[in-house]
Amino acid sequence: MSDLNLSQQRGIFDSDYAKPVTLIGAGAVGSQVAVMLAKLGVPQITVYDGDAIESHNISMSAYCPDDLGRFKVEALSSHVLKQSGLTIRAINEMYTGEPLTRTVVACVDTMEARSLIWNEVKRNPNVDILVDTRVARELISIFAISPCEEEEIAYYEHFLYPTAD
Repeated sequence: MSDLNLSQQRGIFDSDYAKPVTLIGAGAVGSQVAVMLAKLGVPQITVYDGDAIESHNISMSAYCPDDLGRFKVEALSSHVLKQSGLTIRAINEMYTGEPLTRTVVACVDTMEARSLIWNEVKRNPNVDILVDTRVARELISIFAISPCEEEEIAYYEHFLYPTAD
């Protein structure tokens, strides 16, 4: 765990009760989410991403120009450690359907990837919540879904559609 002084945030988030988080996607949104979760005091973060950092990744992400060419999870691991003292579990590969538990945060850029994650979390009693972030031009959406609640399943599936070619 980090040596950050978390006393000022205890009123809104108590890290003593934080559950492990699996973050899928370490791009613009995912890299920022990982850093913020670590700074909040989430003690266990696993991150999946198999991509390397390209120049277009720098402006919106937690990465800097020195990270160009590094794998996202490796660079992210360094940034998180430097900023929070937390060592994340960095999986340098794309998520392919591995079992998921607790809190799952999807920061992926295709509906196919979201569907793969959804197939693992839907009606999975070991997953407490799925947070799905979506950014597209002028649209930002964040879904927070209890994957065992039938009404929430129906709502989320209404917005889960394949990517248009």
